[in-house]
Order: sequence, then structure tokens, then C-alpha cells
Amino acid sequence: MRGAATFANSVAVFLVSVTAGLTVAVPVEDSRPISRSQLTSRQETTTPWTGPRYVDYGRCTKDTPSKIYTGCDSEPVTQPLDRKRKVAYWSAYDAVNPDYDDPFDPTLLDDLTHLILFSVNMSAFEDNKPLTWTHSEWKFPTDIFKIARDKGISVSAAFGGWDMDQQYKRMNTSMDGELMGNRIAKFAMDNNLDGIDLDHEYPYENQKDAWIAMIETIKLNAPDKTLSVAVPAVPVYEPAEDAPPKQKVLDGYRAMLKQVEPKIDFINLMTYDMINRDNGGRLASHHSSLEGFQRTIDAYEAMGVEKYKMNLGFANYAKWFSVADDKCDQPGHLGLNCTLATPLTEVNSGAFRFRYLMNFQPEYNRTGEGLQEWNKKWTSFNATIGIEITEKIDATYNSTAMANSAYDDVAELFWTWQSPFAVTESCKALRDTGIGGVMNYGLGQDTVDKVHHDALFKHCVGDWNKGL
Repeated sequence: MRGAATFANSVAVFLVSVTAGLTVAVPVEDSRPISRSQLTSRQETTTPWTGPRYVDYGRCTKDTPSKIYTGCDSEPVTQPLDRKRKVAYWSAYDAVNPDYDDPFDPTLLDDLTHLILFSVNMSAFEDNKPLTWTHSEWKFPTDIFKIARDKGISVSAAFGGWDMDQQYKRMNTSMDGELMGNRIAKFAMDNNLDGIDLDHEYPYENQKDAWIAMIETIKLNAPDKTLSVAVPAVPVYEPAEDAPPKQKVLDGYRAMLKQVEPKIDFINLMTYDMINRDNGGRLASHHSSLEGFQRTIDAYEAMGVEKYKMNLGFANYAKWFSVADDKCDQPGHLGLNCTLATPLTEVNSGAFRFRYLMNFQPEYNRTGEGLQEWNKKWTSFNATIGIEITEKIDATYNSTAMANSAYDDVAELFWTWQSPFAVTESCKALRDTGIGGVMNYGLGQDTVDKVHHDALFKHCVGDWNKGL
């Protein structure tokens, strides 16, 4: 078991670069201020990177950066290594908002072993500000660490994700990786986190050295913290050879995962979004399905990841796409294999949370009242399915894919999702194959009666840890 680390005397000091505005760990004997560009240049020309340097970050300092959300009010929780994991992300976008009469329901945590708070504001790297939680208008309960830990749940923070990971993309050298690792380790130690979750969407192949240095630095300077990584699913359509690097979501992991995997405690497979806006002009398919789960597990095994380190991911939202042909207009057509519109943009494609209330933020009102009304009917319909087979499931459920789809012939939209029944069935199909856990994205996005949450955490894996 891991425990909270109490570090001895520091062997390095922090110096703030006036030129680049970044906090850098440099040896005591070389105490002159030095810029990020100088560090990078020196590494490339005269001083090869020889490994991360130890910094005594302490824990729960008086200037704890997060101000509001901190684990300094409670003792860390460490999970046994042989325990099956039940992980959930909780996005700042989906946390309590006073504009909605929507209080936090602590029973959402009852079935978890790990809670990951999404996410830390990475933009602070640019101007040397302390890292903070992003989107402060969406409030986590201020005592969320204590609430979770009192239930025996480990609490991590996610660093990056979506388009909030641009700072990762600027890592080109081992020194860049060390700088990033130091900032992440400091936030984790200052805030007494139980774990660190790296959400880089997605590393490029030429960032291998930077990634290795980042992970080595984190493990050196935050050794008691669980380290996890969110990784993409294998998409339905592999990108073309001449596709831009951002579409080749697996190349970076194929280049370096075998080398860093021993230092990673587990990986969260984002086994959803397997069809997306890069697939304009392709045939419509399920964004989350049993076939996609199996394809992704096999791919990461081939990269050297043991199954017991993998958490299988389930999403609490449907995806929708405009289609470009007429064959979906046939009665009873579920939209599969229809040609998707091209290009796919924020106007003609998107995602809807299962929780109807959460879909009516301004950024989701791009496509008119017709779509909103159809979504309201769809949400109500999906919530009634539950986990039992009903006649309604036959209208949307594919028993081979263990996934659902539908076609709105008025708005000419293809919808793809997993109903509670599909979640339970696909989870059960893989539960006993050596997988180390399941992951849900995310809390606050499910229907009010938590039908998808319960389908995963109660009806599929509820008794996984019995006797441990």
C-alpha cells in the first residue's frame, strides 16, 4: 500500500524564469534565472537530459493553489492493487450550478473506487500562475475530497482533456517533459491528491522523449500518487496515411507506451466517440459498441498493456450526425451505414448528455428548436428502457454490437448511444476476461434516476470486489 510521502531536505530549488514565465527546477549550484528556451537549447546542444531532478514539494502548503477544492481536509485513500476498479470522471461542466436547482447527490459516489475530477486548468502553464480547477462557475462541493474519502474512494485530478491540453502539445524535448511533470507533481502534492490522471488528446509520435521525462518526473516527485492515463479507443475508421497528425490518435501511444507502461497504475480506455467529426462522408456506425471495446483492448494489449491495468470506458451521452443520402428514410431504418454529411461541424453533429437538463447550455443551442424537441422525446424514451428487454429496445438495439441507434427522418440525423440494457450486456460480455476495471464519463450526465450509472456499477460490476 502507498502512504503519504514526507520528503526530506530538498536537493533542488525553484527559480522563476522572467523570460518565459515558467517555474523550473534547477540544481542549487546553478542558481541563475534561466528561460525555458535556454533550457531547451542547452539540453539540445551542450547538456543532454540525464533524468528528472528531485524537488521537495511537501504537502498542503499554506498557499495551496486550488483555493477551493483541496484534499488537505482529509487523509488520502489508497486502493489495494488487486481490487477491481470502478472509476468515474466528474467534469466541472457537469458539477453543481446554482442557476439550476440541482444539488449534488452524494449517492452518485456510492459504487466507486476512484473519482477523477475533471479538470485542472492547464493554461496556467503559460503565465506561471498556480494551477487551478477549470471553469469555476461550475462548482464541485468544496468538501468533495472528504465526502469521497469517507466512502473509501480515492480522488484524482485530471490534467488536460478536450482542447484544454494545448500545453502538452508544446512538449518537444525531455526538458519540456520534466517542466510539465514538475508542475503536475507540485499541484498533486500541494493539494494532497490521491492520484494524477493525464489527459493528453493526443500525443504525437515525436513527443516520446517528452512523455517519458514527464512521467519519470511525476513518479520521482509525487511517488505516493496513483498515476493513470486516459487513452483513445481504436476508431471505426483508421485515418488515411496522409491524414493530419491530430487524427492519428494512436501513433504517439504506439511509440512510447511500452516504455512508460510499468510506471502507470492503470489506463482509462475512452471506448466511445469511435465515430466522430473526422468521419464526414463515411458510413454511419456506433460510437460505442462491444466490437469497439474488443478492438481497443486488443490494440492496447499489442502495445504492451496488461488487461488488469485497463478500465473499460462507458459514456453517459448519445452522439448525433447529419446524413447525406436518402436511404435512411426507409421505415424502421436505424441510420446505420447511411453516408454521413461532409464536412461534419459543430452545427450538424454533436453529443447530448442523457440528462436532458444539462443539454440546454447556450453552446448546445446551435441547431434549432426541432432538434431540441426531438432530443427531449428521445431522452424520455431512452430513460424508460431500463435494463430489461422490452419491445422498445427492438426498435433501436443491435444485439451483435450491443449498442443502440436511431434515425430522425425529420431532422435527417443519425443517433448512436448505449441504452442501460446495452451497457449491462456489453459490460458483462467483457467483465470476466481479465479487465481490471470499468470507467464512466461522467457523473452528472446521466438521467435523474441514474439508469445508466446503475446498469454499469450495480447490475454489471456491483459484486466485483466481494470479499476483498
